[in-house]
Amino acid sequence: MVITAIILVGLAGVLAGGAIAVFTWSAVTSKVFLMAAIVAAVIGAVFNAAADQQGAAAATIWGWGFVFCTCACCVIAGVYLKGRLARWMHRFVIYSGFAATFSAMAAAGFWMGSRGTPGYWVVGIFIGIYVVGSACIFAVKTLTIRRVARIMPDYISSLSGNPLEQGGQGYW
Repeated sequence: MVITAIILVGLAGVLAGGAIAVFTWSAVTSKVFLMAAIVAAVIGAVFNAAADQQGAAAATIWGWGFVFCTCACCVIAGVYLKGRLARWMHRFVIYSGFAATFSAMAAAGFWMGSRGTPGYWVVGIFIGIYVVGSACIFAVKTLTIRRVARIMPDYISSLSGNPLEQGGQGYW
């Protein structure tokens, strides 16, 4: 059961990352990927809860928290994708990337919780995944925005305009 949970939560991360890969071709497909990521994360968490573990380890509890973070980031990414507002493409990429990162952290938490990994290892692994995930998000955001700037000419002009006229709040 725990292995199934780890695989499903990992799949949620792959789907969130896949949403970034396909959004310039189809916003609808990206939304489907994000919804599927939420479903996979929740089902993975249910499988982890169904596993007969004697007392939840702290890593497992953190894994549950990261599943909720994955779901929240997928929802927020979907909101920024709504209407494909050019100004918010970078935020869609950031939130989808964090959904994938939190999904990896949840899978690691479930795996470490099932093995009784010591706390200092748990903290170190979580920090490592977060740092690597953040670096990957930065790289993917940079590459994706360069691509969006070429194929969506209104992206650059949207950054200099008034955001309230484009259906959103200010940059910060």
